[in-house]
Amino acid sequence: MSTAEKISVVQDKTITVSASESEKVILSEALANGRLVYRLFQSECEIDGGFTACYGIEIKSSLFDKSESEKVAGITSSFELAKELFELLTENLVTPISLKYIVEDFVTQKYS
Repeated sequence: MSTAEKISVVQDKTITVSASESEKVILSEALANGRLVYRLFQSECEIDGGFTACYGIEIKSSLFDKSESEKVAGITSSFELAKELFELLTENLVTPISLKYIVEDFVTQKYS
């Protein structure tokens, strides 16, 4: 599997998320004088052979000596859940290094 593709199974559904040039930024917030930037983006996911909108989050930081960024695509197909996660991340000033762990915990809590 290439790095441009991620496959996961959620509630007995196979979801394929491909890197897409058609990503659309839905929400963006810059904090700490623009040194911590959050983006909620929409892309297209294949779920059981059909295509639907799904949402991901990216965090970029230049708070410390070097720039960091982390991006997680295809977190959910629910805008409401994606927005809730986005607000949780921005309110708590989450940095890129912990994004994947927080997304995993959030999804586990919401879908368990």
